[in-house]
Amino acid sequence: MIQTAALGMTCQDAFNVFSQNETLRLQSRVYELESRLAKYEPVQEPLRQFENHDHYGRVREHGFEYLRDWLDNNVKTCRFWQFDFNDIDEIVRRHEFLAAIEHCVFIITGCKKFADGLSDRCFYVARGACQAAHYVSLETQDASKEPWCEDKILVIQIIMISLHDFISEQLIDAGAVDWHDDSIDD
Repeated sequence: MIQTAALGMTCQDAFNVFSQNETLRLQSRVYELESRLAKYEPVQEPLRQFENHDHYGRVREHGFEYLRDWLDNNVKTCRFWQFDFNDIDEIVRRHEFLAAIEHCVFIITGCKKFADGLSDRCFYVARGACQAAHYVSLETQDASKEPWCEDKILVIQIIMISLHDFISEQLIDAGAVDWHDDSIDD
């Protein structure tokens, strides 16, 4: 009988230790997930408050001008088959491109953490746009025109069009930017 009581106490102690360990593990996981969420989505307040929509538009365009200039200086053209084989790596260096996207978003939001989180998704959007252009070219190849990836201006346009809309939407959807509504004061 005494052994049963001792065993019961041991199980209770083991349960308490297990419960405490599980609580610590869950608290650690919550902290990790909150940190990851904060990297990709601002919480509660916008990262940057602008005077009005025009001010936001000017700052946003300044960020996109930086990215456009970077692309102009760093995009290279390639033969059609080279892109088919090496994908976007043939026209732009991935890590440098990610850094340029990150800086573009940083110019707009002023938040390095958010810019870092958004740059990966932007890279895949630009990559997808280039792949789409490539697949469309496969279907509609015209021997009299040079392929899209051999025309630097066209490559830059494809990337900029895809990123301009995506970044703008992500900033608004995530609540990263906000501006004072001028129409309320009228």
